[in-house]
Amino acid sequence: LKIVQSISRLLSILVVVRGYKTVVKFFPHEAQDLEKVLNVLEAVKAHKVTTAEDGIASWETQAVLLLWLSILILIPFELATVDSSTAGASEPSSNHPYTALVGRILGLCKDYLRHPGCVREMAALLLGRLLTRPDMGGALQEFLDWAQTALSTVDDLQAPFLVPG
Repeated sequence: LKIVQSISRLLSILVVVRGYKTVVKFFPHEAQDLEKVLNVLEAVKAHKVTTAEDGIASWETQAVLLLWLSILILIPFELATVDSSTAGASEPSSNHPYTALVGRILGLCKDYLRHPGCVREMAALLLGRLLTRPDMGGALQEFLDWAQTALSTVDDLQAPFLVPG
């Protein structure tokens, strides 16, 4: 995890200096990396922060991994084909119009929209690219329903963060 955080710190500095659109062009974008990056992001998010330095490194790592996911999500075929949890199934489950992989990404992004800083911006970028895919019509409708509910029930402490997200 320390190696990932060190590389993410360097990439975060490059993103600040050059902008994310310039930097993301150099990220690897093979379909096989999608689940791996998502697993690392979930591990970094679950990691307990003990010092302020760890907190900054964790924040930068999450932002860079969200940026990387935003380019990986643009693979030119259905996401169900890269989701290992649906290895034998041909259809998504009946209670969700999308796969478990997409559900994990949506859950993370919904949580990140409540945070200030560049993690919110990268989560919004990832959501925009994910939900505008042709195979994500059901996920888009579910997200719009969630957004309407979340914005109508937001408390005063979270409003400055969730509303811009």
